[in-house]
Amino acid sequence: MKDTKNLNTEYDVKALRRQIIYMMLPIIAENFLQLLTDLSATAMVGRLTELDISAQGMSMKTVDLVYYVFRGTGVALVVVVAKQLAREGIDICRTIFEKTAVATIIIGVALGAFIYMNPTMLLRVFTEEAELIVHATSYLRYLVVCLPFWGITVCVASVYQAGGDTKTPMKIAVFVNVLNIILCYGLIFGNLGMPKMGYLGAALSLVISRTAGCFLGLALLYHKKWGMFSLRGKRKKVERVLPEIYSIGLPNAGEWAAWQIATILLSRIILYYGQSEFAAYQLGVQAEFMTEIPAVGFSVAATSLISRAIGLEDRRLFEVYKKELMRFCVGISIVTSCSLMFLPHVFMGLLTDNDVLIQIGIPYVVIMGSIQLPQNASKIYTGILRSGGYKVMPLVIQVIALWGFRVPLCFLCAYALNLPIISIWVCFALDQLIKSFIYRYKCNHAKILE
Repeated sequence: MKDTKNLNTEYDVKALRRQIIYMMLPIIAENFLQLLTDLSATAMVGRLTELDISAQGMSMKTVDLVYYVFRGTGVALVVVVAKQLAREGIDICRTIFEKTAVATIIIGVALGAFIYMNPTMLLRVFTEEAELIVHATSYLRYLVVCLPFWGITVCVASVYQAGGDTKTPMKIAVFVNVLNIILCYGLIFGNLGMPKMGYLGAALSLVISRTAGCFLGLALLYHKKWGMFSLRGKRKKVERVLPEIYSIGLPNAGEWAAWQIATILLSRIILYYGQSEFAAYQLGVQAEFMTEIPAVGFSVAATSLISRAIGLEDRRLFEVYKKELMRFCVGISIVTSCSLMFLPHVFMGLLTDNDVLIQIGIPYVVIMGSIQLPQNASKIYTGILRSGGYKVMPLVIQVIALWGFRVPLCFLCAYALNLPIISIWVCFALDQLIKSFIYRYKCNHAKILE
């Protein structure tokens, strides 16, 4: 792609900086609310039996595999719509969204039907315990009903983010999560005049809230006064929309699939050390995620803004966005890194009062705190590469880091060398450092807008 803009073009850096802040703040708020909602739902189910808790966890992990496809599609929509919005305007973006939405519904229905008809086969990946599988099957069959609606909600949010509007997806998320909490409270325990359904109440609340969120998102997107698309103009024809969307989306989904498979194997390795070590690890991940929330917006902001600059064929704007995003990354990473490294006991104490688990989890939190900057920078590099046309490169880097370093090193430390559990945490950190180094090298040598 040729650069049609003068490299000497000057931009108001403060204005662009405000643009980045206004884009990231709603994403941070949305993810913080999602964390609170997940913790609330988990706490409610946690008051039931261990069988209920395990059934919920297994079912959610199974359905998450479909969510990875939706998430990949959403990332692709951000890239494609942001470019087309800069080049040709809103009408062609509406066509892109609608074709992608139809494909998403078909995928959601097809995968949902497959899961509904084959729950036992999928759940046996986690356990062979017949009672638990039967228990989880009921939960899982509730969840699959909302898959098409969940997929459309992801697509709606991605289109808004591509246009630089992250407030509307945040408002939709607030509605969905608040409704979910209310329904969980009512349907799990039989409060607020609702039937008492136990753990299945959590599943039904997800179905209702996500379905409602889908229709709310569509209503806002097509509102005749303030909708992004409304009903103005004619739909423009565009060729090969879906191949372009899924050429970006499927590799992104592959990244998450590779991560999920690796997570299952690594969980088995950690369980080799004991149940306490595994429980402490799970809590440590939650503690880490608390500080990761501010960094979640990096990937969306980088993908949307960099795609916009590429759509305008403006290399100067590309460089300014890249520089400012990295500045924000450094600033936020310093704060989160110091928080995790110097206050690990505080984070672990928020999640458990078990002193044994706290002492096991503290080294994990400290080590993960030490690599916040490279970990967060990788999110920006990923967005740049995807926007610049390097569709498969993030997947390749993910596979290299996970399967070339993290997984084999953890196997070596645990089974061959019999090193203590802290060696596993070091392997995790090393994986993030290697991944960030590869990302930076590829971004610096990528031919974007040249």
